Amino acid sequence: MTIDDLVGRALTEMTEGLRPQPDPYSRVRARLQRSRRRTRAAVGLCMAAVVSATGATVIGPSHGGGPPMIEPEPGWQTMLRWAERLADSPPRGAVGADPAFVADLANRISERQRAGAYRVKAPVRQVKVLFVDDIGSRRIALVAFALAQPDSSTQWPNAHAWFVAPRGASAEVLAAPPDQGEGDGLEPFMSTTVPGDGVDPVEPISVGVAPAGCEFATAPLPEATAWQPEPTGSYIVRTKQTQRPEWWQITCDGVVRVSQPAPGSLISARVTDAQLESAVGTARGTLDREQSRTAISALAGGYGYAIKALPQVIWNGRTAGTEADSNGSFDGRAVVLAAPAVHGGWLGEVQIVYDHADGRSATGTGQSFTTDTDPTDPSSIVAVRLGQNTSTVLVVTPADAATLRAVGRGGEVVARTPVRDAGAVIKVADPAGLTIEALDAKGAVIGRGEIVEQGGRIGSVDRWGER
Repeated sequence: MTIDDLVGRALTEMTEGLRPQPDPYSRVRARLQRSRRRTRAAVGLCMAAVVSATGATVIGPSHGGGPPMIEPEPGWQTMLRWAERLADSPPRGAVGADPAFVADLANRISERQRAGAYRVKAPVRQVKVLFVDDIGSRRIALVAFALAQPDSSTQWPNAHAWFVAPRGASAEVLAAPPDQGEGDGLEPFMSTTVPGDGVDPVEPISVGVAPAGCEFATAPLPEATAWQPEPTGSYIVRTKQTQRPEWWQITCDGVVRVSQPAPGSLISARVTDAQLESAVGTARGTLDREQSRTAISALAGGYGYAIKALPQVIWNGRTAGTEADSNGSFDGRAVVLAAPAVHGGWLGEVQIVYDHADGRSATGTGQSFTTDTDPTDPSSIVAVRLGQNTSTVLVVTPADAATLRAVGRGGEVVARTPVRDAGAVIKVADPAGLTIEALDAKGAVIGRGEIVEQGGRIGSVDRWGER
C-alpha cells in the first residue's frame, strides 16, 4: 500500500532484500527483474505497511531493480485486450458521473502532459478518466494515457496515473503532478491505497478498478470462500472503517479473472509483546526477540491477507559457512518463520541479518518457501535451500538432534554434519530429491523430511491472459 516519503525511504532500506507479495501477473506482464539484496536495517518502523494488492500502484518503497523486460508469453496480447477494455471504460465513481468535470480534468491533464509535467513524456493521443470520486477527505482519480505508440522498452500501449487531492478539489487542483503513483503500463485491474494522515477516520483508502461490465465480489478470512457481490460493481472502495481481512474476486463475462488477497495486513502496527509471546512459543534455537518481532512484521506485511494467522517463529540461530551466490554468502543471524496460508499449507521465510566486516547491520531474505506440513511442530524437520542456486540447505531439527544427514534417492548418505541448538547448515551438490534425517546422540533417527518448495504459493487466480 502507500506510505509517506519519509517512512517509504526507511522501509525501502528495511525491505529491499525481502520478497514482496508474489506477483500473479508474471506470465504475461512486463515486470522488473528482482534480486536478493542486502540493505541497511531501519529500526522501529512497522513493516506491515509494505503490502500491495496485485496490479497496484504503490506510493512508497519498491522491491527490485533492473530494466523492464517483456516475457514473450502467448497470453500477453489477450491480457492487453482486457487492459484496453479498461482504458475504454466510462468513468466510475460519483464524481465520474459528472461529464463536465471529467472533460475538464482530462483537458487539464492533457495540457500538463504535453508540457512535460508528468512522468509520461511520450506523445499521448488521448487522456481517459477511468475513476474519480470523493472518499473521506480525498478526491481520487485514475487516469489512463493512451500513447501514440507503444512504449519502446515495455510495449505497454497505455500508461496510467493516480491523482489525489483534497475532497471537492477542482479539476485544476486534482491535475497537479502526483508525487508518486504514475506507472508505465495500464493493466486490466488497477488499484492503489492512499495513506492516512492521522486526521480523517476513514483513511487509509484502497480503490480497485476493473473493466466496465466486470463485477467485484469479496470473501472474508480465514477461508476466503464465501463470496458476496460488491454493490459498486466494476470498482471497489475500502476505507479504514470498511476494510477487513478478505480476498477480492473479479468476474468478467461469466469467468473469474482474478482472485487474490485484498490490500492490508493482519498487523497494522508494531507487533505487541503479547503477539510476540504467542509467536515464539514453540521456537527452537536461541531466541532473538527483536529480530523475531521485525521478521514477523515483514512476513505479515509481505503476504498480507494471503495468510490467515500471524506468523510463528520456528527457529533463531546463526548460519555460518554458507555458499555464496552473486550477492555474497548467507552467513549471519537467521530467523525462520511461517504462517498458515488461506488456501492451505504454510508460507514461510528465512530472514537473515547478514555479517559485515565493517560492522554494519543489514537484513534480507535468504529464501521464501511453501510447505504443506506444519513447520511449527517441535518434532518437524524444516529444510530450506538458501538462495536459488546454491548447495547450502538450512535445516531446523528437533531439539534432541545431534547429527544431520542428507540421504539420496538410493538410500546413500551424501552429506553429514553435527547439529547445534536445533539447527545446522548442510551442503549438498544437488539438493533435489534428497531426504533430510535428524539423529539423536545414540544414532537413532528422530526426524525425517524433504527440502521445502522454494517461493510463496498463495493460491491466487489470474486469468487475464487466458482466452
